[in-house]
Amino acid sequence: MRYVHCLLHALILCNSAVSFRVDRRAGSNRDGVVDIDGDSDLLYKHEWSNAAGAIFLANIGDTNCRCSKLALQGPPPSNEELSACHDAADDIQRAPQFMAPILGTIRILDPTSRKNVRIFHREDTTWIFTPNNHTFLAEELRNGLELGIDARDVCRPGVWDGIVTVQFDIQDGLETATDSVNLRVSPLLTYDHTQPAVEMITTAGNDSFNFFQERFVTRLQTLLDKADIHYPLFQFNMSDDLWPQDFLEPGYTSMPGPEGPVSLQVMIRSAQDERVVGRQIFEYLRVRTWCCTIPRWPA
Repeated sequence: MRYVHCLLHALILCNSAVSFRVDRRAGSNRDGVVDIDGDSDLLYKHEWSNAAGAIFLANIGDTNCRCSKLALQGPPPSNEELSACHDAADDIQRAPQFMAPILGTIRILDPTSRKNVRIFHREDTTWIFTPNNHTFLAEELRNGLELGIDARDVCRPGVWDGIVTVQFDIQDGLETATDSVNLRVSPLLTYDHTQPAVEMITTAGNDSFNFFQERFVTRLQTLLDKADIHYPLFQFNMSDDLWPQDFLEPGYTSMPGPEGPVSLQVMIRSAQDERVVGRQIFEYLRVRTWCCTIPRWPA
């Protein structure tokens, strides 16, 4: 995030003249920085393509394992409740480091985008949710605003394409100036087998049950140690389902940042409600990743 004193103060100064102009910007050239002095972010501010256009993240992690703890306490939540609990489920900002910066006063006209997107403005060290009907006072504009945007969900076919147009309005008496910028939520990508491994996942075995699985896990750990490969070896231990590859898929989502990519690791649960072991990715793997369920798509 960066403060926007220069841009918003300039807007107020222009406001004292006969007319004024609104200029809203986001990181449209994907260099991780919002350019308010030059024109590097102007070309694609109203467009979005695979090569250019501002990107923001679905901020659906589980800070401090709030949801994981709830899932393991009291009556088990339903699959829908388990998947719906995450950092962006309400209007509290728990992980501001995963927001993308935008500049100005906020309005999102499309109801589908408004439902899936959160916008915040910063007051001291607190991030305040900003609804469509929020109006910033002239003094707030003069002092400068720090704003951020994130999404409540990843894009889903037939539900939301992840594109949002954020509109900026300033009014002085009868005179109004408007500008907008287009953004799109980062896609959810799966890893391919040429990318470096950082963790291994399997199912635990024991002497009285899944004996052969226990032998496999023991030998796997021995081989990792012998090869001096220090990957964590996570073991699901609350189920006899031996095939993690069938009920989860590792992935990630990422956006440009000023010091390099800002990424969230994700475990995708398959749409197989009958495989109860899939619930464990929400219960135990959220310490370092966030999780979501991909439903079955209609044929």
